[in-house]
Amino acid sequence: MRHLTIIILAICFAGNLVAQDKQAAAKPDTSKAIKFTVQFGPYKQGMPVLVDDMKRLLNADLKVTDNKGEVWTIVSYRLGYRKKDTNDDWKTGKRKTILVFNAVEVQNSPKIPAAWQKSMLESLQSGEEILFEQIIAQNSKTKKMMMPPSLTLSLR
Repeated sequence: MRHLTIIILAICFAGNLVAQDKQAAAKPDTSKAIKFTVQFGPYKQGMPVLVDDMKRLLNADLKVTDNKGEVWTIVSYRLGYRKKDTNDDWKTGKRKTILVFNAVEVQNSPKIPAAWQKSMLESLQSGEEILFEQIIAQNSKTKKMMMPPSLTLSLR
């Protein structure tokens, strides 16, 4: 009976080792994972942007680069603009500053649309944000499409 218990324990232990090996084999190899850097002009996520600098850069390209240094083609993205505006507070009757969000879908271009560039040039202010969201980029060699992370630029 004692030998039978030892054999059963050995089989359970061996089965557990096989299960652990299968789990280890099922984990993705993150060393080959594609990591993206998204930037607009020289600006990347988390970098403060001066209003005057952004006005000079409005015609720059949105750029997506992977961890191998390859530049991906912009297929589409949603451009968002969180803009300051003034509004009458219906409770107090006083004017207050609010943020208004406008967005547009941009297809097959890494540039901000010309009409938006003109509007932003006239109205950009400190405390506003420009967002590049839902970006779809394509590798020019493999034609593989992926969604890199969003880019939010906060104006100072």
